Amino acid sequence: MFLRADLNTAAAASSYDNLSEEGLIYYSLKSGEDLPVKKLLIHLDGLERPAKVEILIEEKNFLFESQKKMHMNFSNGKVQTYSIDGTQQMRWMSPTKFQLMGILLPK
Repeated sequence: MFLRADLNTAAAASSYDNLSEEGLIYYSLKSGEDLPVKKLLIHLDGLERPAKVEILIEEKNFLFESQKKMHMNFSNGKVQTYSIDGTQQMRWMSPTKFQLMGILLPK
């Protein structure tokens, strides 16, 4: 699911505002654009490595609506934990909420 948040495509090239600043890479979907990734934030540590990633994905069409909030935490440049919280709803049905959390353990 995290791979779906790739903004490095021709379709996405001009669709996002770059709101990055020192220690933070931040892209936000421009108003009027219709792509699933609404926000991508990468917090950097002192060595300019990812420390935390936050992604908001929203999709909506005539029959289906979904929202996913994804988080990934790093330590020394390696993934430590991740989580995905979301809601899916088919038209005429109640929403389904889900939560996935993971911890990566060293070998």
